[in-house]
Amino acid sequence: MTLTQRAMQHNSSAFLAELRTASAARSMHGDHTGRLSIDQSIIALETGREVENEWTITIAKRFLHGVP
Repeated sequence: MTLTQRAMQHNSSAFLAELRTASAARSMHGDHTGRLSIDQSIIALETGREVENEWTITIAKRFLHGVP
């Protein structure tokens, strides 16, 4: 099971909220490519598709393990 899958299984609503927060932060920092990548991941996860990329892995690690 991937980290993203574990985070979604643990608490999908909270994990998606973390992804939305990360997307907003990327936008505020002018990283529109990062924001777009995170937003695409959110859409995929919300529609039941599996996705695992640098953003979901990083956020899942922090979400599941409290890693900064």
